[in-house]
Amino acid sequence: MAFPEGTDNPILQKRILRASSFLESVDPDTPLELQVKNFTKQHPEMGSKDRKVFQDLVYGTLRLRHALSDLSWQEACTVAFSIWNSEDPQKSWESSIWASKHIFPHSLSAALEGLDWKAGFFAPRKVFVRQMQPGKFGFAAWLEKEGVLEKVEGKTLTLKKSKAMENAPGWAPGRFEVMDLAIQSWAEELPKLENGQTVLDACCASGGKSLLLLEANPNIDLTATDVRESILRSFRGRLGNHSKNIEILTKNWEEENPLPSKFDFILADVPCSGSGTWLRSPQNLSNFTVEKLNEHAERQKRIVTNLSKHLEKNGKLMFVTCSIFEEENEKIVEFMQNSLGLSLIFQNYSWKWKEGGDSIFYALME
Repeated sequence: MAFPEGTDNPILQKRILRASSFLESVDPDTPLELQVKNFTKQHPEMGSKDRKVFQDLVYGTLRLRHALSDLSWQEACTVAFSIWNSEDPQKSWESSIWASKHIFPHSLSAALEGLDWKAGFFAPRKVFVRQMQPGKFGFAAWLEKEGVLEKVEGKTLTLKKSKAMENAPGWAPGRFEVMDLAIQSWAEELPKLENGQTVLDACCASGGKSLLLLEANPNIDLTATDVRESILRSFRGRLGNHSKNIEILTKNWEEENPLPSKFDFILADVPCSGSGTWLRSPQNLSNFTVEKLNEHAERQKRIVTNLSKHLEKNGKLMFVTCSIFEEENEKIVEFMQNSLGLSLIFQNYSWKWKEGGDSIFYALME
């Protein structure tokens, strides 16, 4: 493929060839951020500009890969560079010969089709931090000094880009947490729980939503479980002052009765395609299949079926995914209504693509 106008610079051609070579061997099961970081470490000859362009090429190409699937990686990188580096990437895409191609490999939920999702798709990604404890710790001032702080709204700090923060002034586990804006907005919909109520976070992963539950309801009796012991170790390291309020266990809710207890409130943040996070993990977009989607949906049905048996009388279950597909969202709500006898209180999307965040779906059942 001949390099189009604006991309025939020899230095840029070299950068495109480097990125396309990397993309040919991306591992869908390893976080893309880690793969990019390891690659740049292995190539110390890359300067800061090289690393920036490399990262932009990798992420930009993967986000458009489904629509550009007929092109080689080198060709796709070249097109992606011309799109993302234009003055208006969305307009540039919509005026291109590829605009008729589908960016996503599957239909979005009807609830999202009415949104200007393309404006969100082409918006720059950002990093969000939540201040979990009140007080002035000097952390925001440090971020501003480092040139990465965009704004502070309430408990939410918006960063223009990623930044290593573990050694920053005021940073401490449980005090500040890197947490996407969609999740922080979802927390506003959590029901108020009474002191001493029993709560289960059934698929807690590294514990972000458990921490939000405890932030809003510090005196609940919380049990958090996940099938992966390795990720639970990460959760234990984030607990900070909440370690006395929570029991963390390795359990698999695809199996019947992993716990003898019943709960007043169950949070079911179930495994899914992760399609609501594809803009920051775009390697998963190009590895999507309908077969995998159906497998996720069946797995979700097994989990919520088992969890429903552990609800106390008048108990509530909040179903959550980071998906944008009906098969993993609204269809599972219908299953819980029709097959498990649960009633829908409300359902909604926390869609934060335009703000640089993710999208999650949630439904409160009883």
